[in-house]
Amino acid sequence: MRLKGPLLVEIGQFLRASTPDEWKQIVDSHPTLLLSVVDRVLADLEAPAVKQKMLIVHRRFLLRRARLVGIDEALLEFHKIIKFLGAEDWIKAEKALSVGPDILNQETEDLIVGFVETSDEQHLESTQLSLTRFRLCRQLGLKAGLAKLRTELSR
Repeated sequence: MRLKGPLLVEIGQFLRASTPDEWKQIVDSHPTLLLSVVDRVLADLEAPAVKQKMLIVHRRFLLRRARLVGIDEALLEFHKIIKFLGAEDWIKAEKALSVGPDILNQETEDLIVGFVETSDEQHLESTQLSLTRFRLCRQLGLKAGLAKLRTELSR
C-alpha cells in the first residue's frame, strides 16, 4: 500500500516521536492516525532492524488501543504492560497486572508476542516467560491465573 501526502507525514511524525507526551500530542493533533488503514500501513512496513520492528509493533498497539479506548487510556495500558514485562520478579509482575486498567486482552497479547518475536537473545527467555504467564492469567482470569502461578512457583 502506497500513501502520499499528509497522512504519510503524520505516520512519520508518530514513528519518530520518542516520548508518551509526543505520541499523545501527535495523535490528538492528527486523529486520522486512528484510521484502520494506518494499522495496515504499519503492518506492511518492512523494518530491517530488530529495534525498528519493535518500534512498529509498539506504535501499532498504541494506535489500535487509542482507537478503542482513547490515547490517554492506551498510554496507561502501555505503561502497565512495560512494568509487567520489565518486572524483576513475579511479585512485581503480579502487582503490575493487578493495578490500573485491565490489560488482559488480545491487543496486549499481540504486543507481547511482537516483543517476543523481536527480542534479542538476552531478553528472549524472560519475554517468552512473561507471555506464558500473561496467557495463563488471560485464560483463567486474573485472580485464578495468579493463584495458579503462585502455586507453581512455590513447588
